[in-house]
Amino acid sequence: MSLFHFHVTQIKRSAGQSAVACAAYRAGEKLKSEYYGEVSDYTRKGGVVESGIMLPEYVPQNLSDRETLWNEVEKIEKGKKAQLAYSFDFALQNEFTMEENISLAKKFIREQFVERGTIADFAIHSPETNGIANPHVHVLCPIRPIDKNGEWGNKQKRVYELDRNGNRITDHMFERVQERMAKNKRAPARKKAEDEYLLTTKLFCGTCGRIMAGESGTSGTGKVKHYYYKCGGAKRHLGCKRKAIKKDWIERVVVLQTVTRVLKDEEIERIANALLKMQEQEDTTIPAMQAQLKECEKAIENMLNAIQSGILTESTKGRLEQLEEQQRNLKTAILRAEIRRPKYSKERIVNWISRFKGGNPNNRNYQRQIIDTFVNSVYVYDDKLVFTYNFKDGTETITLKEIEAAFGSDLNQSAPPFRVFITDLSDEHSIFLCFFIVFDYVSSRF
Repeated sequence: MSLFHFHVTQIKRSAGQSAVACAAYRAGEKLKSEYYGEVSDYTRKGGVVESGIMLPEYVPQNLSDRETLWNEVEKIEKGKKAQLAYSFDFALQNEFTMEENISLAKKFIREQFVERGTIADFAIHSPETNGIANPHVHVLCPIRPIDKNGEWGNKQKRVYELDRNGNRITDHMFERVQERMAKNKRAPARKKAEDEYLLTTKLFCGTCGRIMAGESGTSGTGKVKHYYYKCGGAKRHLGCKRKAIKKDWIERVVVLQTVTRVLKDEEIERIANALLKMQEQEDTTIPAMQAQLKECEKAIENMLNAIQSGILTESTKGRLEQLEEQQRNLKTAILRAEIRRPKYSKERIVNWISRFKGGNPNNRNYQRQIIDTFVNSVYVYDDKLVFTYNFKDGTETITLKEIEAAFGSDLNQSAPPFRVFITDLSDEHSIFLCFFIVFDYVSSRF
């Protein structure tokens, strides 16, 4: 899987750059800069798959020549520190064929640059490092707009954001606000108090239904740190009287109960059979797209037969281009759908679930995997806990004495005596779909 990147920079004289030289390097060509009187020769550069210049309809066709275009750009800019062009580069996908990547890149450039009135000089590269391809696209765009007469217009002026007093918001202040907003997007209390709360977004108050978030506090002596989950309604004094529950105790109970009740051979067998049943259900999306592709290919064949018979007009040529574009888009969509819906064998599913059986319940990584994979939610009541798993049906009740007998009395040192109920969602299809999504995501990382 290619790592996503999308970079934007400026080509400017103040940095000692030449638009002609930059274009020559990206396209792997030999070009001469009239402004500097220098020749840039990159014809020996490897990795360039395809390059070209895409123009809006009204732009003079002579600018489709790379050397002409960028010499025109350098000619119109008089300043020694002039900004000449915008440079974009973004990743393509290793999972697609090069033909599909080229089609997607051109479509993106046409829709996002050319149809908005911008000249786009593109070069598609696919260098290899240690045998691994790195397909990506470079796009150079003149900063100045151009009109139908081939005249370059004025550069756009920057418009600054103002605060409510009419003062300009500085870049430093804007960046600080963006950093704060990005920080606030994180799940509440996931890393609060320098510790990880594994049940964040999964633990709820049984009384008021609000989420129980991670909190921490210091003892009266200031030497001991306490970690716990607290109901949002109780914290904000909204009428809920739910007491805080100690973090280590509830997380350990959840993990031990899940391992004991779920990771049994007969339970794993049942999960695997249910997932296989879901996997075998007919997917109507891919067959529908395949039928459309078949019709499209038949229409293309008919158009080619007509052209071979001597029927060639602007309308037939345009229609053929539309059909070929539709064919490429359908092939790409089918490929993406097939990537999103891989097939798993029963043996792989069983092996994947069974790998959780031998873990150490005191290990934080193991606890995190158990909770993230199997636990949907946990509701805390005065006398019980209600577990909702991603797959399990039926209800079981277990007392605190049974917990102590199975896992040791140390659990009683940090929590009140709860009775534990294990329940689930009522719709079995939704239950297994939720678990299947988790399995599909996590298994792809191993």
